[in-house]
Amino acid sequence: LTILTIFVALPIFVMITSSLKPLKDVTGQFRWIPSGLTIRPYIDIWKTVPLAHYFSNSLIVAGSATICSVIIAIFAAYAVSRYNFRGKRVFTVSVLSTQMFPG
Repeated sequence: LTILTIFVALPIFVMITSSLKPLKDVTGQFRWIPSGLTIRPYIDIWKTVPLAHYFSNSLIVAGSATICSVIIAIFAAYAVSRYNFRGKRVFTVSVLSTQMFPG
């Protein structure tokens, strides 16, 4: 478990520390313990790339898709609960079985 934790956490640690290093430290020789950390790379990226616009586009698309999915699911749930149709039992069992077993 310890080896697995190190295997998973090490790339995340390197990624976070590399993102907080100055550019000369990132392009230079690799060190496990950085000489200094700064948020300047994040400030620079927010000034040069329109990330707020990209985030708002993602929020609009994700919100629209979620609303459409919920509306479709409401109609489907109503149909499954109120109407008798061929294969209703198989459909219900398949939906419930996906919720009963994890992963």
